Amino acid sequence: MHLSAIQWIVVAVVGTWAIAVTLVLLTLVRQVSLISVRLDLKMRLSDLSDVGVGPDLGMPVESQSAAMPVGEYVMVGLTGTCNSCVEFAKSLPAEGPPPGPPVVVLAAGSKASATRISRLLPEWVTVVTEPSATQIGRDLGLSRTTGALHVSNGVLLGRADVGSFEDLMALTNTDGSTHVHAPA
Repeated sequence: MHLSAIQWIVVAVVGTWAIAVTLVLLTLVRQVSLISVRLDLKMRLSDLSDVGVGPDLGMPVESQSAAMPVGEYVMVGLTGTCNSCVEFAKSLPAEGPPPGPPVVVLAAGSKASATRISRLLPEWVTVVTEPSATQIGRDLGLSRTTGALHVSNGVLLGRADVGSFEDLMALTNTDGSTHVHAPA
C-alpha cells in the first residue's frame, strides 16, 4: 500500500499533534504533583497555631468531660479513617510505656472508626471514644487529626502535628522546655 504525498503529510501532522498533546499532559501531571508536594510540605512546616492544634502555649486548658485526664499527659486526636492516623498508631512501640507523660488518644468518629484505631494502639495508650472524644477535642481546640497537645496540670506545654513515635517523643522532650514542634 502506497500513500500519496498528502496522506503522508496528514499522518505526519496527526502524529506530531499526538506527541505534542502527550507531552502537554505529562507536563500538566508533573506540575500538579509538584504543587501537591509543596502544599504538603508547607502544611507540615507551617506554624501550628492556626491549624487546629490547640490554644496558645502556657494557657490553661480544661474540659467539662468526666473523661478528661488530670495531671501531665499528651493528648492525640486520631480516627480510624485517616491514613496518617493509622501510620502514627502503627509507629508506636508495643512494649512500653515510653518515658514521659502518659498518652491519651481521642478516638473520634464512629464506633467502627474508633475500634479500628484502638486495635492498632498498644496497651499503654489510654483511649477515649465518643461522645467524650469530640467534647474534649472541642474544649481543647484540638480539631486536627494527628494533632497532639502536651498538658501538665491544666497548662499547655507544647503542641505538634505528630506523624510518628519520634515526633511524639520530641513533643514530650525531657528538658522541660515549652515549645512548638513541627515535624520535618
